[in-house]
Amino acid sequence: MTKGCLELNTAFIERLNGTFRERLAFLTRKCRHAAVRVATLEEGMYLIGCTYNFCFPHQELSKKAHFGCPTTPAMAAALTDHIWGMREILWYKVVPAPFVPDLSMKPKRPRGRPRKAVTGEPTQPKRSRGRPPKYVLAEVVAAARSAGSFTI
Repeated sequence: MTKGCLELNTAFIERLNGTFRERLAFLTRKCRHAAVRVATLEEGMYLIGCTYNFCFPHQELSKKAHFGCPTTPAMAAALTDHIWGMREILWYKVVPAPFVPDLSMKPKRPRGRPRKAVTGEPTQPKRSRGRPPKYVLAEVVAAARSAGSFTI
Protein backbone atom coordinates (compact mmCIF):
# COMPACT_ATOMS: atom_id res chain seq x y z
CA MET A 1 0.00 0.00 0.00
CA THR A 2 1.11 3.54 -0.53
CA LYS A 3 1.21 6.22 2.17
CA GLY A 4 -2.42 7.19 1.79
CA CYS A 5 -3.48 3.54 1.42
CA LEU A 6 -5.26 4.52 -1.77
CA GLU A 7 -3.59 2.12 -4.17
CA LEU A 8 -1.76 -1.19 -3.91
CA ASN A 9 2.00 -1.31 -4.29
CA THR A 10 3.56 -4.75 -4.63
CA ALA A 11 7.15 -3.49 -4.81
CA PHE A 12 7.94 -4.41 -1.19
CA ILE A 13 6.80 -8.01 -1.38
CA GLU A 14 8.41 -8.41 -4.80
CA ARG A 15 11.70 -7.13 -3.36
CA LEU A 16 11.46 -9.74 -0.58
CA ASN A 17 10.64 -12.46 -3.14
CA GLY A 18 13.66 -11.35 -5.18
CA THR A 19 15.85 -11.61 -2.09
CA PHE A 20 14.59 -15.15 -1.43
CA ARG A 21 15.30 -16.17 -5.04
CA GLU A 22 18.76 -14.59 -4.88
CA ARG A 23 19.79 -16.27 -1.63
CA LEU A 24 18.02 -19.64 -1.88
CA ALA A 25 19.11 -21.80 -4.79
CA PHE A 26 16.03 -24.02 -4.30
CA LEU A 27 13.85 -21.26 -5.73
CA THR A 28 15.89 -20.57 -8.89
CA ARG A 29 17.31 -23.89 -10.05
CA LYS A 30 15.24 -26.19 -12.15
CA CYS A 31 16.62 -29.58 -11.25
CA ARG A 32 15.30 -32.91 -10.07
CA HIS A 33 16.64 -32.64 -6.54
CA ALA A 34 15.91 -28.97 -5.77
CA ALA A 35 14.15 -29.26 -2.42
CA VAL A 36 13.68 -32.83 -1.32
CA ARG A 37 11.92 -31.90 1.87
CA VAL A 38 9.57 -28.98 2.34
CA ALA A 39 11.00 -28.52 5.85
CA THR A 40 14.42 -27.69 4.36
CA LEU A 41 12.89 -24.98 2.20
CA GLU A 42 10.88 -23.56 5.12
CA GLU A 43 13.94 -23.45 7.39
CA GLY A 44 15.99 -21.73 4.69
CA MET A 45 13.28 -19.13 4.12
CA TYR A 46 13.02 -18.56 7.89
CA LEU A 47 16.76 -17.98 8.17
CA ILE A 48 16.82 -15.64 5.14
CA GLY A 49 13.82 -13.73 6.52
CA CYS A 50 15.48 -13.27 9.91
CA THR A 51 18.76 -12.05 8.45
CA TYR A 52 16.90 -9.80 5.98
CA ASN A 53 15.01 -8.09 8.82
CA PHE A 54 17.57 -8.11 11.65
CA CYS A 55 21.11 -8.30 10.22
CA PHE A 56 21.38 -6.20 7.08
CA PRO A 57 20.64 -2.45 7.01
CA HIS A 58 18.47 -1.34 4.12
CA GLN A 59 19.54 1.54 1.94
CA GLU A 60 16.15 3.26 1.80
CA LEU A 61 15.61 3.10 5.57
CA SER A 62 19.11 4.44 6.21
CA LYS A 63 18.55 7.68 4.23
CA LYS A 64 18.17 11.01 6.05
CA ALA A 65 14.51 11.19 5.05
CA HIS A 66 13.80 8.18 7.26
CA PHE A 67 16.28 7.49 10.06
CA GLY A 68 19.61 8.95 8.93
CA CYS A 69 21.75 6.04 10.15
CA PRO A 70 22.10 2.36 9.12
CA THR A 71 18.70 0.83 9.92
CA THR A 72 17.21 -2.63 9.53
CA PRO A 73 13.47 -3.28 9.08
CA ALA A 74 13.35 -4.69 12.63
CA MET A 75 14.82 -1.44 13.98
CA ALA A 76 12.31 0.58 11.93
CA ALA A 77 9.49 -1.50 13.42
CA ALA A 78 10.95 -0.95 16.94
CA LEU A 79 11.54 -4.69 17.48
CA THR A 80 15.21 -4.13 18.30
CA ASP A 81 17.59 -1.26 18.98
CA HIS A 82 20.69 -2.54 17.16
CA ILE A 83 21.81 -4.41 14.05
CA TRP A 84 22.15 -8.09 14.87
CA GLY A 85 25.10 -10.24 13.83
CA MET A 86 24.76 -13.72 12.34
CA ARG A 87 26.06 -15.29 15.54
CA GLU A 88 23.42 -13.47 17.57
CA ILE A 89 20.65 -14.66 15.21
CA LEU A 90 21.84 -18.27 15.23
CA TRP A 91 22.33 -18.42 19.01
CA TYR A 92 19.05 -16.70 19.91
CA LYS A 93 16.79 -19.09 21.80
CA VAL A 94 13.15 -19.14 20.81
CA VAL A 95 10.71 -20.80 23.17
CA PRO A 96 8.50 -23.18 21.21
CA ALA A 97 4.76 -22.82 21.48
CA PRO A 98 3.10 -25.32 23.83
CA PHE A 99 1.82 -28.45 22.13
CA VAL A 100 -1.94 -28.54 21.75
CA PRO A 101 -3.30 -31.69 20.11
CA ASP A 102 -5.73 -31.07 17.28
CA LEU A 103 -8.87 -32.89 18.35
CA SER A 104 -10.66 -32.23 15.08
CA MET A 105 -8.37 -34.57 13.15
CA LYS A 106 -9.50 -38.15 12.75
CA PRO A 107 -7.09 -40.94 13.62
CA LYS A 108 -5.37 -42.38 10.57
CA ARG A 109 -6.64 -45.63 9.18
CA PRO A 110 -4.10 -48.42 8.88
CA ARG A 111 -2.81 -48.90 5.37
CA GLY A 112 -3.34 -52.03 3.34
CA ARG A 113 -6.11 -54.60 3.34
CA PRO A 114 -8.31 -54.55 6.44
CA ARG A 115 -7.93 -57.53 8.74
CA LYS A 116 -10.73 -60.02 9.12
CA ALA A 117 -12.37 -60.24 12.51
CA VAL A 118 -11.08 -63.20 14.54
CA THR A 119 -13.83 -65.28 16.10
CA GLY A 120 -13.40 -67.62 19.04
CA GLU A 121 -14.47 -70.86 17.30
CA PRO A 122 -14.80 -71.29 13.56
CA THR A 123 -18.27 -72.43 12.49
CA GLN A 124 -16.95 -74.44 9.54
CA PRO A 125 -13.69 -76.32 9.34
CA LYS A 126 -11.14 -74.83 7.03
CA ARG A 127 -11.26 -76.17 3.51
CA SER A 128 -8.03 -77.86 2.58
CA ARG A 129 -6.07 -76.29 -0.24
CA GLY A 130 -4.43 -78.37 -2.96
CA ARG A 131 -4.12 -82.16 -3.25
CA PRO A 132 -4.02 -84.15 0.00
CA PRO A 133 -0.96 -86.29 0.75
CA LYS A 134 -0.79 -89.84 -0.69
CA TYR A 135 -1.32 -91.61 2.65
CA VAL A 136 -4.64 -89.76 3.13
CA LEU A 137 -5.81 -90.85 -0.33
CA ALA A 138 -4.82 -94.47 0.41
CA GLU A 139 -6.88 -94.41 3.64
CA VAL A 140 -9.93 -92.96 1.85
CA VAL A 141 -9.69 -95.55 -0.94
CA ALA A 142 -9.28 -98.39 1.59
CA ALA A 143 -12.32 -97.19 3.59
CA ALA A 144 -14.40 -96.96 0.42
CA ARG A 145 -13.39 -100.52 -0.67
CA SER A 146 -14.28 -102.00 2.70
CA ALA A 147 -17.68 -100.32 2.49
CA GLY A 148 -18.14 -101.83 -0.96
CA SER A 149 -18.91 -98.59 -2.72
CA PHE A 150 -15.64 -98.25 -4.58
CA THR A 151 -14.50 -100.45 -7.48
CA ILE A 152 -11.63 -100.09 -9.86
